[in-house]
Amino acid sequence: MSWMFQDCSALISIYAGQGWSTASVSNSAGMFTGCTKLKGDNGTTYSANHVDKEYARLDGGVSSPGYLSNPYETMPYAVLNNGTLTFYYDKFQKWRTGTVYSMPTANSNPLWNESSATAVMFDSSFANYQPTNTNNWFKGMASLTFVISYMPTPFTISENTFPDRTNQTLFVSAGSLSTYVAADYCKDF
Repeated sequence: MSWMFQDCSALISIYAGQGWSTASVSNSAGMFTGCTKLKGDNGTTYSANHVDKEYARLDGGVSSPGYLSNPYETMPYAVLNNGTLTFYYDKFQKWRTGTVYSMPTANSNPLWNESSATAVMFDSSFANYQPTNTNNWFKGMASLTFVISYMPTPFTISENTFPDRTNQTLFVSAGSLSTYVAADYCKDF
């Protein structure tokens, strides 16, 4: 597998299934050399320091970085683009433009709360994901003024998910309004 993708500078994604393995590969020198646009589906980006079979695995994020993507995995993520932070739960993360953020782990603050987003939008696909902890998701986002939801029902948020609800306006579809008004903390917008 040596030099297999050498200088494929336009290569963005390589897809592989769960059974993919490089265990029997004996020579992988320079496998990804020059693949500067290559990115795994959990955000691992090309590094000239990792061009052999070490990263020829499904991308497991920070704990297990890799350049390969699973074409069938639905994932929750957020994308910051033109001042709007949009939340999705789908298979299209690789094709979104803007800065892509993974969901934070249970005891960590999200990286997007350092952004200057003026609007947060929840795509209808995000209704299929139920985060277990939303503490501080939007803490420190002083420019945030609009929250837009295309989900028919709100996900459970905590008291400090949106710390400054008095300066933010929540927009939902008319058919979902009563559900949001009845939800804890959503009614405080």
